Amino acid sequence: MDQMDKRSKAELDLIAALEQDQEVSQTGLAKRLGIAAGLVNILMKRAVKRGFVKMTQIPARRYAYYLTPTGFAEKAKLVAGYLDSSLSLYRRLRVDYRDMFTALEAKGVTRVTLVGDIDIAELAIMASFDSAITITALVSTDTNKGSIGPVPVVSSLEGHSGEVVIICDARSPQACFDEIADVMDHDKILFPDAFYIKNTPFTSDNEAA
Repeated sequence: MDQMDKRSKAELDLIAALEQDQEVSQTGLAKRLGIAAGLVNILMKRAVKRGFVKMTQIPARRYAYYLTPTGFAEKAKLVAGYLDSSLSLYRRLRVDYRDMFTALEAKGVTRVTLVGDIDIAELAIMASFDSAITITALVSTDTNKGSIGPVPVVSSLEGHSGEVVIICDARSPQACFDEIADVMDHDKILFPDAFYIKNTPFTSDNEAA
């Protein structure tokens, strides 16, 4: 990974962390991200200057950081770039999907539906072979294939949803989650951490004035 990739990854990690905790300190962010506090300060100033983050003072001389709509859009762009360029992504996803199926099987889940890209779905399908879980279908509109091995490819989730839906969309994972979340409970939608999906709706209600 070259220097530009590392900087983009650090910016992505910072934005994703701020989505989850607005009142985290820069020292806390440094520990969470595993980078120097000085770099967090530089990245934060850069994010504020570019309009991705707004900062407001709160009691006890602390600050809250609010991700703006522009910052949310930048996160989507950074995620797309990261997923497209990361050479270790496929290895990481195979492990993530394997762990998902292991955990689901332990909970008694027997039927799962995949939604997303053919290439990523193939990783999930291979990961499922070590479990007794049945993949009911892959929902994808970007292929003419009728199936991937034993798994049928369909164009709509309607009528094909298993007990759980697993996201395999590496191009727009957040949008994929948001669309599914309109028709399913959030806790029935799973995804790898590498997709940086926020599992609650984004709003700007709490933005600083």
